[in-house]
Amino acid sequence: MIVGGWSSAPYGTRIVKEAGIDTKRVFLCYRAVSLWGASLPSTDQEAFLKSTEHIGCFDSVTFGDGSVGGKTVLDVGFSNVNPTLHCPGTILGAAVMENYGRVFGGNDKSDFSIYSHVYTESVSAVQYSFYQEEIELAKRSVSTSLGTPRKPSIHALTS
Repeated sequence: MIVGGWSSAPYGTRIVKEAGIDTKRVFLCYRAVSLWGASLPSTDQEAFLKSTEHIGCFDSVTFGDGSVGGKTVLDVGFSNVNPTLHCPGTILGAAVMENYGRVFGGNDKSDFSIYSHVYTESVSAVQYSFYQEEIELAKRSVSTSLGTPRKPSIHALTS
């Protein structure tokens, strides 16, 4: 067994609608042509990166620009913006998600978007605090690990 992590998922999923009604099917759409990954232990790195060739949902990476090896799984994990965005947003937006479609004239629940209906200035402040905490954790992990220190990647937050 080879264990590792990626900087993000290679795809997004959406519920398939027919005539405006949600079905039990989902649509997968490719989003990434390259991903940053690392294995644990790092001695499995080459096999881990090559594993994308055998996993269908990684076709956009395999036939795109390919995977890129990160330094460590912590390095890759701290570069993934999804926990920074979605964890605070989901927790703080739970009430909005539950009530969407029940109040304010019965909004259609299929029109809900966490980006439009939850990510307010207040939630963004918590997301930023979460991000600052990740930076502190990354600094501590770099200062206690072997190798050359490098700054945590923030490319996903600025692009």
